Amino acid sequence: MKPVETGNEVKRLMSTAKRHSYVMVLAFLYAGFSLVLTLLVVYHLFWRPEGGGFGFLPPGGRGHSPLSPWALITSAPFVVLLAGGLISLFAGYSIWQLTRKKEVHAARHGVMNALLLPNEARLIGLLKASENGLTQSRLVVESGLSKVQVHRIVKKLESQDILSKHKYGLTNKLVLAKDYAEPA
Repeated sequence: MKPVETGNEVKRLMSTAKRHSYVMVLAFLYAGFSLVLTLLVVYHLFWRPEGGGFGFLPPGGRGHSPLSPWALITSAPFVVLLAGGLISLFAGYSIWQLTRKKEVHAARHGVMNALLLPNEARLIGLLKASENGLTQSRLVVESGLSKVQVHRIVKKLESQDILSKHKYGLTNKLVLAKDYAEPA
């Protein structure tokens, strides 16, 4: 890849990661707030001897009878608060995993592209351009390299698990590994 393309890829990845980071932080904040609030309510209902003032009786003691702790815990607002906290926690963790996976993928491809020789990079570029892979004889024609050069490069890339070679009649069909077929 050209340095200009790599710079644009990095900028695009950084802006996407920044947006994902904001959403992830908000999800974790909401999850923390709702789960702490849930634990606080449960503590006041079950472990405080005086009930924590959640009986909802007026100070004079007159009015409706207080709700039981189980009725409060199974009430709709409490369940929504707990479910929202758990869903936000799961969403934040999922976004964190997604951004981490993209960063590792981009770093791996950046290092791999830096270590490739020009002829190897050319062959990988041709294989990326053809979505279903190419035959080895077609790769010789399109790359302009000799059969021996293509064979040696294919053998080296196959030993590094960058591409796989399958028998296809009298020639070989070459397909990039899943990790390398995807754009970085």
